[in-house]
Amino acid sequence: SPARHLFDNFVLRHTFSPVSLMMAFASIIVGGVLDAFPKLRFAILEGGTGWVPYVAERMQERCSLLPHWAPAMRQTPLDYVRGDQLYYSMEPDELTASMTAQVVGEDRLVIGSDYAHWDSSSPESVRIVLGRDDLSEELKRKILSDNPARLYKV
Repeated sequence: SPARHLFDNFVLRHTFSPVSLMMAFASIIVGGVLDAFPKLRFAILEGGTGWVPYVAERMQERCSLLPHWAPAMRQTPLDYVRGDQLYYSMEPDELTASMTAQVVGEDRLVIGSDYAHWDSSSPESVRIVLGRDDLSEELKRKILSDNPARLYKV
């Protein structure tokens, strides 16, 4: 993470650790990796999902204004973000999960527990998702079962 070298405070390092994930996500899209390898799927894990709509919207705008800087792309950034090659793990108590589902589509979110890390919600991850009132029962089923099964082909 670039944050490791920019901050000497653990809270700040940890807060900004997903920045490298955001950069990789955008590079995969703008670099044309998804078109070059149409059967390849990516799971964007351990960074939450609230940032995905923000980065996707910024990529969408910049690519529409500067298409010559993204010649490898055959679709718009939002098309890729919503496409069947990308999945995103949401934290069980993540406030922005329902908004992210609206942007990327309900079939793109999977559960993330951060199991074995000091800040993990495991073993309560499933219970937390099931107890949420901002997610429909259908979306909860997709996050906890249908989407992970499709992602991992089980």
